[in-house]
Amino acid sequence: MDAETLEARGLEEGTPVIDEDAATFVWRGRGPVFVRGDFQNWRGEPIPLKQVAPRLWAHRLPLP
Repeated sequence: MDAETLEARGLEEGTPVIDEDAATFVWRGRGPVFVRGDFQNWRGEPIPLKQVAPRLWAHRLPLP
């Protein structure tokens, strides 16, 4: 999904954006943020979001 659509869905639906087989965390800001949660049993290093457009960051997490 392109960055513009991803951002629009994130604003409309909230984050993470859920598709059939994945959850995509979206954040708009100056720098990256990191996510951690029960999807990794709250262990290990937080997952960094990657820049997908200027000031737009995302990480797609496959669902089981």
